[in-house]
Amino acid sequence: AWLLGHFFFLSADNPERKTQLAQYMGAIANGRTLAEAATVFGDLEQLQDEVDRYGDRRTRFARVDYEGPQDVDPSISSLGVTEAAVLDERLQLDSRLILPPLATADMSPEEMADMQKLHNDAAASRDEWMTELRDDVAQLSINANALLLLAEAECRLGNYEACIRAADQVIAEFPGDTRAPSWKAIALIQQAANGPQSLREDRVKAARALVTAANRVNPDAVMPLVAYFRSFTDIGEVAPEAALFGMLRVIQLVPNAPEPRLLLGQELIRQSRADAARQVMLPLVNGPWDSPERQLALSN
Repeated sequence: AWLLGHFFFLSADNPERKTQLAQYMGAIANGRTLAEAATVFGDLEQLQDEVDRYGDRRTRFARVDYEGPQDVDPSISSLGVTEAAVLDERLQLDSRLILPPLATADMSPEEMADMQKLHNDAAASRDEWMTELRDDVAQLSINANALLLLAEAECRLGNYEACIRAADQVIAEFPGDTRAPSWKAIALIQQAANGPQSLREDRVKAARALVTAANRVNPDAVMPLVAYFRSFTDIGEVAPEAALFGMLRVIQLVPNAPEPRLLLGQELIRQSRADAARQVMLPLVNGPWDSPERQLALSN
């Protein structure tokens, strides 16, 4: 690794290789496969020969004295019982809420029965976990992390009134928090999308006001940007440029998160901007991990 770094950045014999490396890294960042990105180097055997020759010759270097680490004690924060319990529940959240897929028509009767049982057992376990979570949070004094966990869980399960109640408690006690107004906004957006038309405009307006205020508190907070974007797409409206740029900022802040890439890519496709959508979703499609979002991106 040291030799390759030295060769690409400091070799005077092959200055074009530094440009090729930048092109290679850029291609990977834009979702190209490793094999596709490597084509910028041309003949890889020739590149290997150049690296070998570079490694065999004498190379000038500078010696830098390093004093070593200072004798400073590490910073350790002890979690209280409540914080530890909330952290434990937070780590379980996705595995509890995401259920195994239902059976499909191409399965055998035995496979269908097994899949249905897995799904039903997971749903029952999820419902039991949610009941315990609600009871635990109700017994605590106002705790922002516990209430935010409950708000997210309720919102993701479609229990929007319960989500709003939990978020409102955080907003009242911790006015600088940006996550609670974002979850409340997402709940209002879903109520607007699925509720009576007479309440739609007021709910959307309230949701956007919440996330706009949260964005002013912290312009780089991810959730208000996502909620603002969804305040258009989830109700079938075309996302304006400001919402699209907000989601681009989200991708910069959390580049490995699959859902923002999928949401933005789908909206760009809907706006007939296929080239931009492809650039956004290629890292998701060609990434080294699999996810439900990846499969949806491939279907798009």
